[in-house]
Amino acid sequence: MMHAVIRNGTDALHLIGPVDTYTLDALRDYASSYGLGMGPRRLEIEVTPDDEQALARRVGGWLMRLARHGVTVEMRQHPPC
Repeated sequence: MMHAVIRNGTDALHLIGPVDTYTLDALRDYASSYGLGMGPRRLEIEVTPDDEQALARRVGGWLMRLARHGVTVEMRQHPPC
């Protein structure tokens, strides 16, 4: 399970769901465009230990590109429910 928060300086968008293709595509779409031009963007992702490897494998490269383009990216482990 994943909980992502995308912040743009004035607002925040929360995305909660399983680490699957649909949720990761939504994360990629929103994080790439949400709040462009509205201040610094920040992406915070909490993921359960069971899903951490899947998240890194599927979107790790994309998260690194976001960081290189000035988006602060923070990943944390969330304890399993």
